Amino acid sequence: MKKQILVHSHADKTNVALLEDGRLAEFYSEDIQYKRTIGTIYRGKVQNVIPGMNIAFVDIGLKKNAFLYVGDLDLQQFSHKGRAQGKSISHKELKIKDYLKVGQEITVQMTHESTGTKGPRVSMKISLPGRYTILLPTEKYTGVSKRIEDSSERSRLKGIAREIVPDNMGIIIRTEAYNMPEAELKDEIKFLYSQWENIVNDSHKGGGPRVLYEDENIFSFLIRDVFSSDINELIITSLDDYNSLRKSIKELLPSQLGKIRMWTKDEDIFDYFKVNTALHKASQSKVFMDNGGYIIIESTEALTVIDVNTGKFIGKNDLEETIFKTNIAAAKTIAQQVRLRDIGGIIVVDFIDMYNKENKARLIECLKEEFKADRTKTVVYGVTHLGLVEITRKKGKRRLNTILERSCPYCEGTGHVSSEHIVIQNIENELLKTKKSNKCYALTVSAHPSITNYVSADNNVLLKILARTVGCRLIFIPDTQTHWNDFSIGVIKTSFRFKKRIKQNGVSYALDD
Repeated sequence: MKKQILVHSHADKTNVALLEDGRLAEFYSEDIQYKRTIGTIYRGKVQNVIPGMNIAFVDIGLKKNAFLYVGDLDLQQFSHKGRAQGKSISHKELKIKDYLKVGQEITVQMTHESTGTKGPRVSMKISLPGRYTILLPTEKYTGVSKRIEDSSERSRLKGIAREIVPDNMGIIIRTEAYNMPEAELKDEIKFLYSQWENIVNDSHKGGGPRVLYEDENIFSFLIRDVFSSDINELIITSLDDYNSLRKSIKELLPSQLGKIRMWTKDEDIFDYFKVNTALHKASQSKVFMDNGGYIIIESTEALTVIDVNTGKFIGKNDLEETIFKTNIAAAKTIAQQVRLRDIGGIIVVDFIDMYNKENKARLIECLKEEFKADRTKTVVYGVTHLGLVEITRKKGKRRLNTILERSCPYCEGTGHVSSEHIVIQNIENELLKTKKSNKCYALTVSAHPSITNYVSADNNVLLKILARTVGCRLIFIPDTQTHWNDFSIGVIKTSFRFKKRIKQNGVSYALDD
């Protein structure tokens, strides 16, 4: 399988696409307003303890308080509560009020980002990820990735871990550690341990809420978790990002340096590799399959329902075969879409009814096999007595639709429009095309006031970046009659008309430096 990573930087955001045999498999994004916070470690302060729900709300310095479930307590910190006497306590027996009090300061790590009306979820069970290992400072556990099947290699890796990891800590050996030299693994474990020591020391230096540890940016995550040894190439559109990433990979993964290259074509990289087309399809509830069948995906905060339909696929022989082929195609599409859209929580699939028990078993095995490519833990439970297939997938970062869309102001949230980032991205692309085909003194953009205000916010920083990117003077004109997604571009060929334009009320403008 050919795997490619595309890094596409715009004026206000950086997008990362993972392609598998030319198909968009995963998508990540970071912008001026949003920064990945999963894995961030905070010194928080308990704001409220809810005995009836066995949870606590913790102030970690964000808009919404985080919630901590009783099962995410680090019981090693509370040995005086009964653990020291050798008692084994199940989560059902634990009472969070016995461990946490209002005003108490604790160290927690974000495990789920805020979604909808829910605040983020945190845990006192800390994990520090490296490229080859994950250090578990608060748990006594040693594990090896299930994808490493060689028994002798598993034993070797466990031996290295036991030799260097402190007795009161645990570790998980990641797939990338396969056949890695012992010295390199030990160096990473030592580095992660020193990171933990710094976090512990910092937690004692002042009160919360405050951040104790966080990833630097999307590139740190990219190098550590996405840029695996089976990646064939990594293509970058920005020269600055190209130089920065090469420098980091030269230090950390010198053997992988030859896989990085700069995008030099005039065409938009996401258009060239059909990423934009795949993203558009991933924002639709109806997804068509190659055979003419389709699935419908509908989600709430906690539950996603997927319905399978034959559509235009009528088969060749008998009904059971037609249904089976449709269901198999749907299983592959569902695994791809769940992974790409990053759907978490409970997933219920209504496949087309089949009477053949062997076909039902083959369908479940196919679904399990397709989900093996997903790095996020996913469990397929099989068929219920109602004929539905139940799946659970670990929640983590925000879903793809929250990156691509925002609630529509015209229909009060019952539909969607493109996010500001996508509209500005489209404007940027059109400005570059217009500038390339016209000799002009300046360009004007008439757009919805919310878009023009977003561009001119924060002292026109984004507007100036756009002007430098396009290489031309720009004027953004708010127009209440323009739909949120739409805009129009005009060409100004003389400086006199430009100066007249910028005197009009409500116009945002920028001069290239």
